[in-house]
Formats: sequence, structure tokens, C-alpha cells
Amino acid sequence: LSVDEQKLLRDMESEARRISSGGASSSSSSDSSEQYLMTMSTLTEDGVMTVKQTACDRLLNFRVEMKVSGKRITDVLNRMHVAVPKSRDSQSRPPVIPPSVLAAREAAAAAGKQLQQQKQKTEKDLQEEHGGAGVYSADLRKHYELKDPSWRYDIMPEILDGHNIADFIDPDIDAKLAELEREEEQEEAQHQQEVSVCVFVCI
Repeated sequence: LSVDEQKLLRDMESEARRISSGGASSSSSSDSSEQYLMTMSTLTEDGVMTVKQTACDRLLNFRVEMKVSGKRITDVLNRMHVAVPKSRDSQSRPPVIPPSVLAAREAAAAAGKQLQQQKQKTEKDLQEEHGGAGVYSADLRKHYELKDPSWRYDIMPEILDGHNIADFIDPDIDAKLAELEREEEQEEAQHQQEVSVCVFVCI
């Protein structure tokens, strides 16, 4: 870093210490271990989680100190008990790994490959893959638990006055309508023919 950049960092550090000490001078602060100057980047997200964790820890410690130094602590100390578990015997109880997992690990080790757990895609991942927020529409039917999974995307019935509208739909309505239109056209043509004959006779 250049001299100017180093001076800027020192000024930022002294200002952070002054703010951390409540506005007092940094030289008058007795506990310098509680003063931090941390670096982070919101662009690359480097150090962001460290800053969050440090701030949460310091806030938690501050609140605990405030409660301990308060007057109410004496009223609840006699009701507080810290339980420390003790081993009941010398028997070892290691974690239990299912045989299927052990077999999969052995097969992967024999093949010279590391066993990698496949990450399941979340709705957030699917949203980013399909246009982002405002474009992606979550598929809620894929989680329906039905006797037959093929029923998930069936058209839901429309009920009106307690009756299923589909029960009143004629599947041959299009063919019947076409036949009715042809009959009307024939009758209209026959009527026009009769009118023309009548006019001719009258003349």
C-alpha cells in the first residue's frame, strides 16, 4: 500500500476505536482488545459473514454484561442451575452408520472416486434458471401426494350449484352444431327458391 493509503487506514482505525469507545479518545480506552477494524467487500462478499458474526458476538456479550450487572440478576441467580452431564459408565457408544452408507462408501473407495452428495435443487435455484423473480412461476402441483402421481396435472372440475359442469357437456356438440347449420342452410336455400318461383309466377 502507498503512504496515503496506509494513513487512510490508520485514520479509519482510530475513528473506529473512538466510535467503539463511545466517543472517547482512543488513547484513553483501557481495553483495546474489544476494538476492531475489519475489512470486507460487498462486491465479492469477502469478510461479510465474519463481520456479521463478530458484530453478533459483541452484541450478545454486551447484553449479557448488562443483564449480569443489573439488579434483577440477584433475583434469578438462586433459580439458575447449570447441568453438566456425566458419563454413566465406561462403555463406548460410537455413532451408528447404516450398512447401506458403508457399502456405498466402500464401493466408491474401490472405484477410486469420492462419494459426493448430490445437491437437491431448491425453488430458488429453479427460479434463477427460469428467468428470475417475476418471471418464474412455482409448480405447486408437483408436491401433491396422490394415489396415482399422474393425477397431479388433471383438470380440476368446476362446480356450480352443487353440480359438476362437465356432466352437462355433450362431447358431440361440435358435430351436432355443424349438422344443425347445414340443415339451416338447406332450409334457407329452399325458402329462397320458393320465393323466387312465387315471384316468377306472380309476374
